Amino acid sequence: MAAATNTKQKQKQQQQPAPKPEFADGEKAKALVDQENLAAGVIRRIEEEKAKAAAAAMEVKAVLEKKATACSGWKERVAGGLEQLTDMK
Repeated sequence: MAAATNTKQKQKQQQQPAPKPEFADGEKAKALVDQENLAAGVIRRIEEEKAKAAAAAMEVKAVLEKKATACSGWKERVAGGLEQLTDMK
């Protein structure tokens, strides 16, 4: 009988939510401010990472455009050289 009572008490304890911590007046306000500062810091870091990613993407795009320009210039020079060779024949 005692075992059944202990089991019922354990089940009741498991079903009850954990008690919320009690804050003093200043601690609750401080915890709120800390959460706001943490959220602001996270948002700021996300924005910084997005800006870094955008800058890196722009740099890659500029490099690719430079390579494409160099490649098209090379193609034009080769085509011009081939024309001169065919004209010599």
